[in-house]
Amino acid sequence: MNMSTQVSVLSSQATSGSLNQKKTLSELLADRARKRKREVEDDHRLQEAVLQLISSHQNLGNLLTEVEQPLCKHLPPLSESSSPDKTWGPQDSLKVSALRDQASRLGVPVGVLSAKTVVVKIQELQHAESKQVALLGLEQRKELLCLLQTVKDLLCQNAFSRLHFSLEIWQAQVPPVLEVLFLFQKENIIGLEEIFESNHDAAMGTEWLFQNLCLLCSDPQTQTLEDAKQMLSDIVILLVRNGFRETFAMGAKADLQKTPQICFAVLDKMLSWMLNVVSEAKDQEDCQKVKAAECWIQVFDASLYRSTVPPNSVKQFFSHTLTKIFTYPSSLRVCDAVRMQGEWCFAKTCPLLSLLYRKVLVLLNVEDMIGHLQRILEADEVNWQFLLSFVSTLLVCQAQAQTVFKDLLNRLLHNAFEVYELENMITAFLLARQAALEGPAVFVSYKDWFKVSFGIATGYHGSSKKSLIFLLKFLTELVPFEPPQYLKVHVMHPPYVAAKYRPMLLDYITLAKTQLADLKVAIEDMGLYEDLSASQGPQQPRCQVLQDVEKAITIFENTGKVPTSVLEASIFRRPYFTSRFLPALLTPRMLPRTPDSGMRLIEALKKADKIPASVYTSYIQACQKEKKKLLEAGSLEMEVDCPAEPVELLSAGLEELQKLIIKQSKDDAVPSLISVISERLKVVICDDGDTALLDLPFVVNVSSSNLEPLELKIADLLLKSFCQNIVVASYFSPPHRQGEWASLFVKMLCGHQKLLQAVLIRLLDLICHQGPSLSDLHILGLAVFVIHLQETKELIPLLNTGLPSGSGTVLTLAEYLDRFLTCETGDSLLFCKRFCTTGLAYVFCRSSPCILDNVRQLAPSAFVRKLQYVLPRLIQEARDELSECDLDDLWQSLSEISINWKVACLALWRQKLFRELIKEQEFQLSFTDWVTYELNVQPHRDVLTDMERHEYQRWACYQVYLPLLSATESYGGNVKRACSVIVHSLLDFCQRSAGKCSSQSELTPVFRGGYTDILCRLQEMIQDSEPFLKRSLLQESKPDAGHFPFNIFQERMKSTEQVEGEGSMLGVQLSRLQEVQMFTRILVQLPASVLFQTRREGASWVIHCSTFFDFVNVELKNISSLTCAIPYDVTAHFLRGLINCSMEYEKPAEQVNSILMSCQHKCPILLSSAVKWWPLLQSVLCSQWQMQSSDAVPKEMQKLMDCQQIAKSFHVSEYFPSDDCPWLSAAFLYFSSQRQINRLEQGHEMQELGSKSQQFLVCLLFFYMMDLSSCHLQAKEAKVFSEVLMKCVEIIHLMEQKRKGSGESWFILFELEEKQQTPYQVLHKLGSSVLIRMLPFAFYSVLPKLDKSLCDELLAAPNFLIVALKAYASLVQLFLDSQEILTEASPSEPQQPKVAQADTLELITQGRRFLLHALSKCPKPRYSSKSQLLEACGDLDPEIRAAIVHCFQPDNEDDLATEPQLF
Repeated sequence: MNMSTQVSVLSSQATSGSLNQKKTLSELLADRARKRKREVEDDHRLQEAVLQLISSHQNLGNLLTEVEQPLCKHLPPLSESSSPDKTWGPQDSLKVSALRDQASRLGVPVGVLSAKTVVVKIQELQHAESKQVALLGLEQRKELLCLLQTVKDLLCQNAFSRLHFSLEIWQAQVPPVLEVLFLFQKENIIGLEEIFESNHDAAMGTEWLFQNLCLLCSDPQTQTLEDAKQMLSDIVILLVRNGFRETFAMGAKADLQKTPQICFAVLDKMLSWMLNVVSEAKDQEDCQKVKAAECWIQVFDASLYRSTVPPNSVKQFFSHTLTKIFTYPSSLRVCDAVRMQGEWCFAKTCPLLSLLYRKVLVLLNVEDMIGHLQRILEADEVNWQFLLSFVSTLLVCQAQAQTVFKDLLNRLLHNAFEVYELENMITAFLLARQAALEGPAVFVSYKDWFKVSFGIATGYHGSSKKSLIFLLKFLTELVPFEPPQYLKVHVMHPPYVAAKYRPMLLDYITLAKTQLADLKVAIEDMGLYEDLSASQGPQQPRCQVLQDVEKAITIFENTGKVPTSVLEASIFRRPYFTSRFLPALLTPRMLPRTPDSGMRLIEALKKADKIPASVYTSYIQACQKEKKKLLEAGSLEMEVDCPAEPVELLSAGLEELQKLIIKQSKDDAVPSLISVISERLKVVICDDGDTALLDLPFVVNVSSSNLEPLELKIADLLLKSFCQNIVVASYFSPPHRQGEWASLFVKMLCGHQKLLQAVLIRLLDLICHQGPSLSDLHILGLAVFVIHLQETKELIPLLNTGLPSGSGTVLTLAEYLDRFLTCETGDSLLFCKRFCTTGLAYVFCRSSPCILDNVRQLAPSAFVRKLQYVLPRLIQEARDELSECDLDDLWQSLSEISINWKVACLALWRQKLFRELIKEQEFQLSFTDWVTYELNVQPHRDVLTDMERHEYQRWACYQVYLPLLSATESYGGNVKRACSVIVHSLLDFCQRSAGKCSSQSELTPVFRGGYTDILCRLQEMIQDSEPFLKRSLLQESKPDAGHFPFNIFQERMKSTEQVEGEGSMLGVQLSRLQEVQMFTRILVQLPASVLFQTRREGASWVIHCSTFFDFVNVELKNISSLTCAIPYDVTAHFLRGLINCSMEYEKPAEQVNSILMSCQHKCPILLSSAVKWWPLLQSVLCSQWQMQSSDAVPKEMQKLMDCQQIAKSFHVSEYFPSDDCPWLSAAFLYFSSQRQINRLEQGHEMQELGSKSQQFLVCLLFFYMMDLSSCHLQAKEAKVFSEVLMKCVEIIHLMEQKRKGSGESWFILFELEEKQQTPYQVLHKLGSSVLIRMLPFAFYSVLPKLDKSLCDELLAAPNFLIVALKAYASLVQLFLDSQEILTEASPSEPQQPKVAQADTLELITQGRRFLLHALSKCPKPRYSSKSQLLEACGDLDPEIRAAIVHCFQPDNEDDLATEPQLF
C-alpha cells in the first residue's frame, strides 16, 4: 500500500466516524478504545511508509549536513563500541535511522557507513576548491561545521567510527585539507595524534602535514586572521609536545610511535624549508615566500608554549633548531668563510634569520648556548654563514655573552695548541674575527685580540718551537684566502718570536706582503693609523691618508711632539711619506692668523728636515693663492655638502627607535635596531670603526667647539633623539623599567671614536657654555646622557682641555665636568642645581635594587659635591632637617611637563640613601671644596643678596663644617684647621686669578669673586677664636712646632721647590713671587696677633716673632721693589700688632723694647722699613699707645722719634740717639734725604762728623750703594742715577780723608761675605738678594769716578786688589746671569735686558782696563798672595788670569840666583 492509499483510508475512516450522531456512554467508551488502537497502528504504518520513501530517494551525504537539534550535549568516551543491532528507540533521529537502514541493507556496521559517508562528503567539499589549499572557503567551512555537528550527534548515538574515519581519510583520493582535520580535533571528535597513528605510511603523513603547513603559512589569511594564526599555533604546540617528548628525547627510537616521528620530521622539514627561503632571500623577487617563512618564525615565540608544553621539551626544540641551523647543508667551505665573513655581521644578516636567532635567545641562557655551540663545532660540519651570523647576534643582543665567549676562544686556542689541531685553530680565528666585526662596544678589535693572544712572549705559541711552527704554518695556509685587512694585522703586528726563530717569521711576512701586492694593496699605501681589522676592508688610499694626517695632527696637538709613526715613516716608508702623506698634509688652504696644530706640525717637520725647503716654499705660495682666490670669491667659508640620503636613513632609524620605546618593547628589537643605526652612522660619517687612537685624549677646547657642519648636524641629531626618547620613556615608566636602550645607545656611540668626539664636544659645549639657556626637557635628556657616559667611562678616552701644556689639561669626563661646570653666577648656579639634581635622581631611580653599591658605581662624584654646595645655598629649606621622601615621588616630580625644581631638589635631598652617599669620602664636599666654590662666585652676579650670602656663609662655616671638625679635635683645633683651609684656598684662588688681574697688587672686580667675603669669614673666625688660637700659640712655642699661618706658607713653598725641576727657572720665580705677594696681602688683613708667639723666659712670658722675622728676611725683602725696606702696610701691621699684644702683659713697654731691639740684629730690614715710614707711623703708633696705656712711650720708640727729628732737620750733631747702632742712624739720614727735593745739601753737615762716625759713613755708603743698584735695575732716569753716584763718590772721598791711612776703608763693604764677624755684617740683611748681588756693579760704577790720587792710594792698600778681582769676577758672572737678575729684581715688570747687558758689558771693559793697569803698576806682590789673587780672579777672564801669573814672574837678573823648582 502506497502512501496515497494510506492517506485515503485514513481520511475515509475519519469521515465515516464523524457521521454518527448520537451514542450511549458505553458505546462512546468502546469507540474510544477502538480509536486509540487504530491510531497506533496507523502511526506505525506511516513511519514505515516514510522510511521506505527515504530509502528509495535518499543522499546520505546531504542528509548529514542537515541541521537538527542535538540529542546530547556531551560526547561519550572515545570508544569504537557501536552495535548495529541496537534496539530502535524513540530518541533515534531520522539521520541515524536512515544510516542504520542503509547499513542493514548493505550489511556493514552503521559506524563504518557513517565514517565513509563523512569522508565522501569531505571530498565533495574539497572538490569545490580549484587549487590546493590548507584553509576552506567560507561556504565550505559553513557546510563543514554542519557536518561536524552531525558527526557529534552520531557519536552521541554510537553511530560513528573514528577508527574507520582515520583509515578512510588516508585512503581518500584527495588528501584532506589541514583545516578539516584541525576542526575535527577542535570539536573533540578525533585528535590529530589519532589520525597520525592510523596512517600506515608515516612518510606520507609527514609529507602531507609539511605541505599543508607550508600552504598554511603562505596563505594570506594566516597572516591576518586570528583564527588562522591560532590554528597554526595549536598545531605547532601539538608538534612540539609530541616531537620532543621525554622518551623520544632520550633516544629510544625503536619504541617510538608514528606521531612523534611525524611531528619531529615535520618540524625538521619546516625548518629546512625556512632556511632554504633564507638562503634565497637576497635573490627572491616574490616576497610571498619570505612572508610565509616569517609566519613560521613566529612559532618560535617562547610565550606560545607557556603552560601547554613542558619547559624541557621547548628547550630541546630550540636547541635542536640551533643544531639544524648550524649544520644546514651549505656549499661554502672554510676558505670561503675566511674570505666572506665580513658580509655576515649582524647588520648584514638576513632579517628572517636574525629574527629567528633573537627568538631562540629569549629562552636559552648564554652558557647553554655557548656550550651547545662548542659541542656542534667539535662534532659536526657546520654552516659557517649561519653559525657566524648567530655569533654576531648573540654578542649584540646579549651583553653578558662577551665574557663566556672570550672563555670559549681561550678554550679553543688552548685545545688547538695542546694537540696541534687545525680545526680548533681556524674556529677560534673565525669566531674572534666575527666578534670583532661588531665593534669595540661588543668585542675588542681583531688587532688587539691578535696582539694579546700572540703578540707577547707568554702567548699560546710561546711554550715551544713546535707551537710557533704550528702557528706560522696555520697563518701561511690562510694567506691565499685572507682578506687584506687581516694580512695587514699580521704584518704590522706580527706574533712574538724569539730572536733565533726570526727567519721563520720573516718567511711568513714575505709571503703575506707578496699576497698583498697581488691584491694590489701595497705596504707603502698602508696608512699610519689604519684600522687593520675594519670590516669594510681596505679603504681607498686617498681616504686613508687624510685620516693619517688628521690623526697625526691630533697626536701632535696632545703631545707637542712629532708622532713617532710619522718620523718612522719618513725613514722606513719613504715612498708613502713623500708621495702620499706630505701632499695630503701640505694641501693648500687659507692659513689662520695664529698657527694652528696643523701649521705647527708642518713647522716641526721642516725644522727636523723632513720637509724640503722648496716644497715648504711652494706650499706657502699655494696657500697665499688660495687665500686670494677665496677673497675674490667674497667668502671665506667652505660649504660642506651633507649626504642627504644617509642622514635621512639615520633619522628614520632614530624615529623607529622612539617608536619601540613608546611600545615599551621588551624583546631584542631594540639591540638589533641600535646595531642597524650603528651601521648607518658609519656610512654618514665615513667611520671605519678605527680604535687606533683609543688611548689618545680627545681635544675638547673649553673656549670654543670647532665642529664641521656635518659633525655638528649629526651630533645634534643624536643628542636630540636621545633627549626625546628619555622624555618619552619617562612619561610611560620610571627609569628602572625603561629597559637597556639608553645604555646600548651610548655604548654604540663609544664604538665610533670620531663621532664620539664630536658628540662630546657638542655635549660639553651645551652644558658648560649654554647650560642656563637650555629647556627643562633638554636638561633631563643631557643629564641622563652624562650618567650613561659615566656608566661606560672605560670606553671613553681622556679629554684634552686645549689649555696650555701643564698639569690638569688632560681630564676624565667627570673631572672635565667638575672643572668646567661652573657655579660663578646666579644663572650657572641655577643650571647646576637642575642638571645635577636630574642626573642623580635618574641614578637613584634607575638602580635596581636601590642600594648604596649600585648608586656609587653610577653617580658622578662631581654631581654629588656640587649638589651639596648648591642646594643649601639656593634653597633655605635644605639647611634644615627634613623628612624622608619616596623614590616614586622623586622621579614623578621630574616627569611633569612643568617641573617644580624646588620640590624635585628637596625630594632628592630628603633621600635616606643620598644622606648615606654624602658620608662617603669620595662624595663628600670638603671644606676646601666649599671655600673654592664660594670664592668663584661673582657677588655682583649672584642670585643671593649680600646679606643672604653672608648669612649662608656663616651657616656653612659654623653649623656645618666646624661641627664636623669638632668630632675629632677640640674647638680651637678645628678653628685653626678651618682657618688654614681658608688661607690655602685664598692663595690658590689668587694664583688662578693672577693671569686675569689688571695688576699684581689688586684683583679686578670681575675676577675678585668671593675673595672679600671669604676673607671676612676668615677674620671673623680668627677674631671669635682668639683665646683658643692664643692657647695653641703657646703650644707652638716649642722649637719643633709650627706657627699659624706661616706654617701654611712654608708647606706651599716646599711644594713649589719640588716642581722647580719640572719648569723653567723664570716660571718658578714668577710662581714664588706671586705666592709671597698673595700671602702678604692676606697676612696684613688678618688680626696682627697671628704675627706673634709667646714663650717663657724664666718666670715670665715674653713676646717673640722669630717666624715672622724669618719670613721677612727670606721672602718678603726679596720681592720688595723698595731699597732696604718693605711695604708700608706690612710694617704698620707689625708695629700696631706689637703694641696691641704688649698690652696683655704686665710691662708692655719692656715687651715693645725687647722686640724692637731684637729687630736690629735679627730682622734689620723691618726696623729700616720703620725708619722709612716713620713720618707716617709716628702719630698712629703714639696715639695707639696713649689710648691703651698711661705709661710713657717705650724707650726704643722714643729713640726712633728723636732720630727722625735730627735727620729731618739735617742737623748732624756729634751724637745720634742711635749711635750704638750706626746703621740705624745712617738709615734715618738716608731716608730723610730721599724725601728732600735737593738731595746734596747735607754734604757740609756730614763734614762736621768726628772721626768716631767712620762706621756711620760706611753704613750710609751702603744705603747709597743699594740705591745706585736699584736705580740701574729699575731703569730710572739718568739724572737720578748720576745724583746717587755722585753721593757715593762724595762719601768715599770723605771717608778716605778722615781715615788718613788708618782705620776702615770704604771697600770693606765688599768683604762682608767673609766668615769673620764684623759690625757691618748686619748690612747684608738690609738689602734683597738681588741688590746684594749687584754690589760689584756699584763698585765698578763708583771706581772710575774717584780721583787718580785716591785710586793710587787704594792700590797700595792691603787686600784692595783681592777685593777688586773678586768684584770683577762677580761682575762678569752678573753679566752672564743678567736675564735671571732682571727677573729676580722685578718679575712683574719686564726690563730691557739688552740695555742692561750693554751697561754691564761697558763696566766689565772698564774694570778689565783698571785691573790690568793696577797689576802692572802696583808693587810686586809676595809669592804667598799669588794663590789668593788667582782664586779671587777665577776662570772667567783668561786675560786677567794671565796678567796675574805674569806679575808673579821673577826678573831676569834674579833668574840665575834662583834655584829651579824641580819638584
